[in-house]
Parts: sequence; structure tokens; C-alpha cells
Amino acid sequence: MGTSIFNTMSQPCFSGCLREVTDALNAREVLTKYIKFPASQREREIIMQNFMEKFGFPGIIGCIDGTHVALVRPIEHEESFLNRKFYHSLNVMIICDANLSILHVDASFGGASHDSFVWNNSMVKTIMEGLTNERCWLLGDSGYAQRPWMMTPILDAAAGSPEEHYTKLHCRVRNSVERCIGVLKARWRCLF
Repeated sequence: MGTSIFNTMSQPCFSGCLREVTDALNAREVLTKYIKFPASQREREIIMQNFMEKFGFPGIIGCIDGTHVALVRPIEHEESFLNRKFYHSLNVMIICDANLSILHVDASFGGASHDSFVWNNSMVKTIMEGLTNERCWLLGDSGYAQRPWMMTPILDAAAGSPEEHYTKLHCRVRNSVERCIGVLKARWRCLF
């Protein structure tokens, strides 16, 4: 059996390495290269084409959801971080494409914030409001408000109705962001 690097590295050395890696990942050059919401109409068309090819759902430029990332109990403004499941967290908003690539992430709100609150304070909301003439949408769950730029499921749709068909397809496509979050948390276990 090989020795793990974690067994041979001192805690102070590991902490220093962790900080360097975290700082590198948070560098603006890295973030804007790998995590960027589509700025041009051409970029949006490519994403819409991918959703259409994969799911047969037109006009989708991303799927949105929030996920809680646990954290140590903060000293200041503790109530802002205590979520509905009674642990301290950040409510992280993630938008991804059909390939599970992250287009936008916002980790600036405590766990007490609802997904819709995080969305309503997002710069992407402002961008989407300006794109209503392009006929493109984000897919969100029922925690978000139905808007010209945000499609949500139709709750209690009648069996066999077009509304039920839409909702089933909506849920299947929006599952992309849930899978994206699952992959992210499986890879980075500290995000649980």
C-alpha cells in the first residue's frame, strides 16, 4: 500500500497548499475563462442548440438551482447563515448548461436566504431581463417565479394534458443542474 500525501504532509504545509490552490481557482482570469454566462447571442445559440439536441426543448440557455454548502457557525450575523434544516450554510446559486458546465455561480448569500431571493439579487437576472426579445429562458423549479425569462413547472397539471407533458419535459431537462451539483459535491466532498 502506498502512503498518501496527506499522511506525510504537515498540517501547516497542507493548509498553505490549500490556500494557494483556492486562491488560484478564485483568480479572476481562471473564473472568467471557465465559468461565464453566455454574453453574446452566438454563445446563447450554441447552448440552446445543445439543449435542443439533447432534450428536444427549445430556447433554453441554462438550468438554475440553489444548493447549501455547510460552514462553521459564524460569529457575526449567525442568523443569516442558519438554514431551514437548522445548520449553518451558504445558499449557492448555480446555473449550468446541458453538458453540466457551470455558467454562473453566486455564493454570496447565507443559508437563511431563499433561492428566489438569491436570484432576485443576481446580476444574471438583470441580463435575462434584457434578453426577452431573444426568446431564451432559464429553467427553474417551483421556488422561482414564472417570468418571461424563467420557465417553471406547472404544478398539479391534469394527467395527459399538454401542461403535464411540458412539466415532465421541464423536470427532465432541469435535472441537469441537479446532476451538475451532485457531480460537483461528489468531486469536492467538502461542499456537503
